[in-house]
Amino acid sequence: MMGKTHIAVGIAAAYLITHPQTAPEFIIATVGGSIGGVMADIDVKIDTSNKYAAKASTDALYGEILAAAISVGALAGDYFTGGNILQGAVANLTRFIIGAVLFIVFTIIGERSKHRDKTHSLLAMLLFSASVYLMESRIGFAYLIGYGSHLLVDTFNKSPIRMLYPLKKGVVYTSLLMCENAPQEWQNVPAENIRRFQKSVRYKRADNQNAALEKFKLTFQKQRLWNEVLRIEKSSDAQLGRSFEFSLPKEWSRQEQIDYTTEYIQKTFVDKGMCADWSIHDKGDGNPHVHLLVTLRPFNSDHSWGNKEIKDWEFVRDENGNIVVDESHPDWWQDKKNPDRHGIRIPVLDENGVQKVGTRNRKQWKRVLTDATGWNNPKNCELWRSEWANVCNAHLKTENHIDHRSYARQGKLEIPTIHEGADARKIDEKFQNGQTSSTSWKVEENQIIKRQNALLDKIQISFGKVSSALTQWKERLRDIRRKPGSHSHDGDNDKPDRGTAESYGRDGTGIAGTGQAAPVFSGAEPEFKKLKQRIIQAAKSFARYRRTALTDRATENQNRTVGKRESAMAGINAEAEQREQLIAETEQRIADLKQQIEKAREIDERMQKLRERRAGGRTSADDRTDAGRTGSERPDNPGTKQAAKRIADLEREIEQRKQSREYRSIADKIKANRGTIDQRDRQQEKSRRRSRGMEI
Repeated sequence: MMGKTHIAVGIAAAYLITHPQTAPEFIIATVGGSIGGVMADIDVKIDTSNKYAAKASTDALYGEILAAAISVGALAGDYFTGGNILQGAVANLTRFIIGAVLFIVFTIIGERSKHRDKTHSLLAMLLFSASVYLMESRIGFAYLIGYGSHLLVDTFNKSPIRMLYPLKKGVVYTSLLMCENAPQEWQNVPAENIRRFQKSVRYKRADNQNAALEKFKLTFQKQRLWNEVLRIEKSSDAQLGRSFEFSLPKEWSRQEQIDYTTEYIQKTFVDKGMCADWSIHDKGDGNPHVHLLVTLRPFNSDHSWGNKEIKDWEFVRDENGNIVVDESHPDWWQDKKNPDRHGIRIPVLDENGVQKVGTRNRKQWKRVLTDATGWNNPKNCELWRSEWANVCNAHLKTENHIDHRSYARQGKLEIPTIHEGADARKIDEKFQNGQTSSTSWKVEENQIIKRQNALLDKIQISFGKVSSALTQWKERLRDIRRKPGSHSHDGDNDKPDRGTAESYGRDGTGIAGTGQAAPVFSGAEPEFKKLKQRIIQAAKSFARYRRTALTDRATENQNRTVGKRESAMAGINAEAEQREQLIAETEQRIADLKQQIEKAREIDERMQKLRERRAGGRTSADDRTDAGRTGSERPDNPGTKQAAKRIADLEREIEQRKQSREYRSIADKIKANRGTIDQRDRQQEKSRRRSRGMEI
């Protein structure tokens, strides 16, 4: 909405409602309606980043200037024509000054707030109108009308306004869970309060009066709880509670979110003695989450507040942390009610090394505070996160499972994305619609991270396929070794000096030899290793750039410097370009390796068919069979030679893989098992010798 439009609507609304008849009344309606019509846009910042933002901010500024000019001109005309509007305003100077100061303060607060937030609310309308009313009551009413027209018109825009600021929006469910020892009367709402609420306008105008009454009771119980917490804490800097915020799976329905969250909070916090005040927050932007607030002070069995910490004497301890027992020491102390509490107390000394003396001439001793409940242990955070992950995974499909641990702790190479937030997504949405010239740096960085992770996933999938293929080919190689006479029809013609046996890397007995190198898979595994190392190095390099950028952005929040962040983003963009080249190169290498795999697979199939034909006694011209010859010598089959070379190459690749990290642990286990078997064999041999009288 344009600024001049708001001025026109504000003046028209003031004329329509006030019905001015005289010139002073027209001037009052014009001044109040024009200023009130544009005052809500005082939060618009001058933005020259793109054409759209510059036009909107400039229009708002021109509207404010136009409203001020209209108001000054109208009041000046009234003054020179003998009107009494200004004279009536300054008649009560104290009231006028108070209103002017309040108006200036509200203007400063509104100017520093986010657009369509604080100033576009009913609270801001009432506060601004009240300040103007103190200066001039007649203008204050017209100002209220103009301000209200602005809010009414802005409700028809696409961008929402916070009409009910500061009330939270998006709260879809709220609850209060009390522990077992909490006073029962805190959960009971007095009948007098219920009757008073039922007489209120909010109750009478509610669509569902029963729901409104239940909400009132719950609000009353929450207020009662936290008022009691505030009353029991005597220290001015005391911690009243502990707050949590955790996300909800989008796969759950609303009722499932309520049920599973209630189960988790009840088991994790309430059953241990805490009171939990929690709500589900969902704005419809795909980010449902829970706000949780729990108490820190336990309840005693008599329903009274317990101690968060226990103050006790500090005793002298040895190097192992145990209390030193020496009843002859002059500072020895023992509790009469609890004799097990004893030890050598440590005195509190002043700057001269003399023990301090408190009130009533009592000597002062060092005291320590110990956690009475164990709720302040930092390890609880990890425990609570793991329990929430277990609850989610118990009610989610396997592919949607979550893990509370970081990628580094899980042993993954993926780079974690950063939290974007609603504001960053709104900026990106405007960028996609062409309203801004640049997107959010958070969204841009996450896009780079996602491309990097996609490349890593592709490499890992390719590794898995190659590993599976090598395993299958290894099993087939073992089958060939178990059949030494499988290279001819009956095995009688397979001699030690034949080229076929040598090409397979075995002698006449079928025992594997050295074999010969083949070009089919030569260097496949090293190529994959090199690619993997390059990807890992790229991930580390990008993570280094990301840490630099994050550090610079933290500095930006402190001193508002922009140069460092731009420098970091330039480095990230350069790294992204390198990653794009790496992705293209890697995809081409993967395609080449897949072609090699397909060629090897075709060779393997031809070899299998050849063995089947020879086993069945079938011959063909393509096989170049020697069925017609009776001698021991026959020409070698080219397909057989290639297959033999491939098997030898696979043997070498398998040995290389055995030296890699993924087989190292398995090899160590196999070695340990073989050592155990050898030890058992030696023990059995000693037993046999002993039974034969041969033990030395």
